[in-house]
Amino acid sequence: MKVNMAMQATHVRFAIEFEKELGVLDRAEYLSGVMYSDSRYTSGIDRHLTHDSSLKITYALVGSDFEKGWKIHVLYDMLEHDYIFGLFNITAKLVAFSDYWIKISAAKFIEDLESFKLLKESKIIESISPTSTPNNEDPSKLSKWYDLQRSVYCSEIPSIESYKPMMDWFDEDVPGAGVRWEATTRDLEKDPEMVKNIHAMYGMIVKEFYDGLRAR
Repeated sequence: MKVNMAMQATHVRFAIEFEKELGVLDRAEYLSGVMYSDSRYTSGIDRHLTHDSSLKITYALVGSDFEKGWKIHVLYDMLEHDYIFGLFNITAKLVAFSDYWIKISAAKFIEDLESFKLLKESKIIESISPTSTPNNEDPSKLSKWYDLQRSVYCSEIPSIESYKPMMDWFDEDVPGAGVRWEATTRDLEKDPEMVKNIHAMYGMIVKEFYDGLRAR
């Protein structure tokens, strides 16, 4: 089951924001680690192997560049949780493909589309490739995840339609999920205040991460 899908342009944007602070020397390794975290969707390994819920912000300062990228991805997910759930006043645990799950995913689409637009000219996401198999994954299954991301972010003009490969992929698991996802995203886009609040999350998370690094 594909659940609680994260959007990769925002993860890459966030990682680049802190590249210097984390002392990254090899950007290719670093960004490969950023995208690795969600490769579990195609490799089939358990989420706890790629998302360590015990991480603290300062942990991103240590390890290889690949590991730093991996950690900063997970930390963004952790920091975003309360913000994005708060947008919809969700307090209960999400059930995959429930109405609330679809709303959360749609909000992530809107957030990610903004990041995609900001990164598009650099074509940086299209260049990210797998460089490591920390959990001894099948390399072909790992590559499938990175290939899927390239198929999304190769669009010349970033739009909701750019994410069709992702929506189609979800439909393989739950027929109709992609249609619901797109429809809900378009509904949220009609609410300027909601869009403003979704876009504001990124800046708040950046500040929280900076504060966490300074507190060390």
